[in-house]
Amino acid sequence: MFSSFKINQNKIIYKNKIAFFLEELNFKDKITLIDIGARSGLNKPFSYLDEKYLNIIGFEPDFDEYKKLKKTYKNRKYFNYAIDRKIKRSKFFLLKDEPASSLYKPNNNIGYKFEKQHFEKRSIKKIINLNTNKLDNFRHKIKKIDFLKMDTQGSEFDILEGAKNILKNQIPIILTETWSEDIYQNAKKFYDIAGLLDSYGFRAIKIDDAANWRYKSDLKFSDFDEPVRVGYEIIFIKKTELLFKKPFEEIVKIAILLDLFGFKNLSYFLIKNHPKPLASVKKNYLSIIKDLNNRDLFLSKGLSRIIIKILIKLKLMDYINHPLHT
Repeated sequence: MFSSFKINQNKIIYKNKIAFFLEELNFKDKITLIDIGARSGLNKPFSYLDEKYLNIIGFEPDFDEYKKLKKTYKNRKYFNYAIDRKIKRSKFFLLKDEPASSLYKPNNNIGYKFEKQHFEKRSIKKIINLNTNKLDNFRHKIKKIDFLKMDTQGSEFDILEGAKNILKNQIPIILTETWSEDIYQNAKKFYDIAGLLDSYGFRAIKIDDAANWRYKSDLKFSDFDEPVRVGYEIIFIKKTELLFKKPFEEIVKIAILLDLFGFKNLSYFLIKNHPKPLASVKKNYLSIIKDLNNRDLFLSKGLSRIIIKILIKLKLMDYINHPLHT
């Protein structure tokens, strides 16, 4: 029905996502993505979506990085804010490793435990005094949110605390980075975030490693040695019984986003079982998912699967399903 592959920037891309066929599906809506900790912008798999279908709103506290984002992405909206639990005056710790910068001070007290490369660039380069805001204060400006991404190095729990109204009514999917070790002083960790989101009807559907660190040792260990997982990237989604209270048009957007991350089965379930679907739209989307799945069934077996694995390993082909942390 559609060609299965395309070449982009000298890399093979397997077109097994609904996102590649939105024009054929006559998709006219905008998918709203909120990017908190927007440094470098949103990358794959979101880049599989043509920007004409996206409404990207980002928040970045580092003014220099904010200016770069504004210059690079003309069609996106960026705000030079640190998002927190409330409006207040705060310190922002800009680190030597700038992507690790945070509203929380790095906890160098535990640095002695780990190999030096994990903490040596977490020294403070500059302390910036700034005003924070909370996401709930934007709920009237941003009417619908389809996806929330957070990468703020320790303040993710605080952001959620300041988004209680939005969490109740607007956000169906959340992608967040979080820690299991006290990398930042007094920052909440992944089980705090999971507990808070559970109270709003979210459940985790995928957990990827975001930071794998090794303890200091006088021995040189082999590749068989497992590093310790200290950071995670987690995707949360509202429970299906809550999602089914949303209009079918919103479920379609949720299905497109879930499919981007490889959740084809869940996308199919939501569209097929929504209590008040638009019949013709439902039929078209189910047909696309079935067609893409048939190709997956063929290519995921035997020699085809081996060839694809080799091409991905050689970086000649894009991931089939991108890891949450890139």
